[in-house]
Amino acid sequence: MQRRDIKMTDVMQVAIIGAGVSGLTALKSCLEEGLEPVCFERCEEIGGMWYADDNMYPSSSPKPYPSLVTNTSKMMSCFSDFPFSKDTTTFMTPKMIHDYLLSYVDQFKLRKYIQFKTEVHKVSKARDFDETGNWEVAIHDSNGKSRVEVFNAVVICSGYFKKPRYPDIEGMGSFQGKIEHAINFKTGEAYRDKNVVVVGNSFSAGDIAVAAAEYANQVYVSVGRGCVVLRRFDDNGWPWDMQVFRRVYSSSWTVVYLLKIVRKITSIALNHDAVGIHSEKPFPFCPFMLNDDVGSRIMTGKVKVVGTVVRMAEKSVHIDDGTVVDDVDVVVFATGYDRHLPFLDNSLVDSAQAINEQKNEWYKLIFPVHLQHPTLAMVGMATGEGSNLPIYEMQSRLAARVLCGKHKLPAKNTMLKDIDRWNSYFKFKFSYYKHQVPYLPYIEELAAELGVKPTFCRLFWWKPRLAYLCIFGPASPLQYRLIGPHSNAEAINHCSAIYENTFSGVRHRRVPPRKPITLCPSFITILIPVAFTIAAYYVWKTYFL
Repeated sequence: MQRRDIKMTDVMQVAIIGAGVSGLTALKSCLEEGLEPVCFERCEEIGGMWYADDNMYPSSSPKPYPSLVTNTSKMMSCFSDFPFSKDTTTFMTPKMIHDYLLSYVDQFKLRKYIQFKTEVHKVSKARDFDETGNWEVAIHDSNGKSRVEVFNAVVICSGYFKKPRYPDIEGMGSFQGKIEHAINFKTGEAYRDKNVVVVGNSFSAGDIAVAAAEYANQVYVSVGRGCVVLRRFDDNGWPWDMQVFRRVYSSSWTVVYLLKIVRKITSIALNHDAVGIHSEKPFPFCPFMLNDDVGSRIMTGKVKVVGTVVRMAEKSVHIDDGTVVDDVDVVVFATGYDRHLPFLDNSLVDSAQAINEQKNEWYKLIFPVHLQHPTLAMVGMATGEGSNLPIYEMQSRLAARVLCGKHKLPAKNTMLKDIDRWNSYFKFKFSYYKHQVPYLPYIEELAAELGVKPTFCRLFWWKPRLAYLCIFGPASPLQYRLIGPHSNAEAINHCSAIYENTFSGVRHRRVPPRKPITLCPSFITILIPVAFTIAAYYVWKTYFL
């Protein structure tokens, strides 16, 4: 096995593992900070899970299924300095996302830093780690040769969607039907004429239930403690994320308006109380399922909502309320993923308790807090309730600033308190340590630490209209290039065009917009009911008192 030691230069050399969304953003962020990155990608093309070539992935990796459509709109899913083109539709297919990533690579000239068909087998501390913080990376390259290279730092971007999570249910071993996980789902046609139970209460569960209902004999969706069902659009046709993710709703006195908006969107999707899908916890402290079609499938009986699966028998599934679903052919678990890093000894970054419980011990879910040197970062090891693309980019920007020494992490006690806070949130919301973060609170924390969070006071004297948009309008990722490190002047134009560009890719009929109906009453229409009320009062007083 060949060995390449670190080059004696003043530039920090960084190994990036994976060229999916998180790997590409980490690569670009390292270049922005003057680092020297090398990205190792096991496939022949960039994109990670958005690269849909079945031949390039082992069976343990997820693939975008044909019916997949993004849950978030394009203006809320882009990178901060690279918006989607105007021709892109409001919600996107996997091919559109992959084409976008290809354009991103070309725009910032990232391809020359990526070594394709190169798999990382092991990441371990270098012999001089205690003094330098260096790491050894053992790889198998495209020529079939193995070698070990030494780097000043490592950013792990291999992805979160790797190891399927299965709940511990009594009798699973005795079930004679087929047990599957959402990671292997391709099309609903595989469930033709079968009775299917889908276990889960989030995005994938809704998608699979709807797709299977087109072909299956009957579909049951086990939502556990319930969830909130949202549509992609509100009652005015605007994308849900542009309405929900606004900074104005971050304070306690305005959260009532957020709950009102969410209630309106959910009531369009489905009568939650009537069908029994409602959650025991209020939004946003409950899981939510984003699907435009699951409501109609439930109302037509093609999908039936049931509670928590507590036991499985040979051909049946038992629910916590005593219901028994008989003649079950397939059980599909859309129950998420466990963190999985086969090339890294978990004891290097986590305690034994954290490993057993999948408990988070990484500051901001990026930096392992127990390491002596902050030279290892994890990007993309969590999911968001909004788009993951801007989250992973913000993680990458912060990681690169820390690695190059331009940003210093807080004291360990401070980081541990922050870790405990996030673990308490995960446990409260999901009843276990599921690393799914609330989109806006999490990305705003990263932005504040990085110094790129737009605030009303910082923007008002410069651009009053822009300040108003940033606080009261959609919190678009484009706004994170207005101030702070690596801000740019183009961000102003991008942010100002957010409403115009939302529907630019779906409007093809060139007609003038309809004039809005005004409900401004004239003086006469106001005077008549007032005069009638006064006259009625005097008649009543004169003749009936």
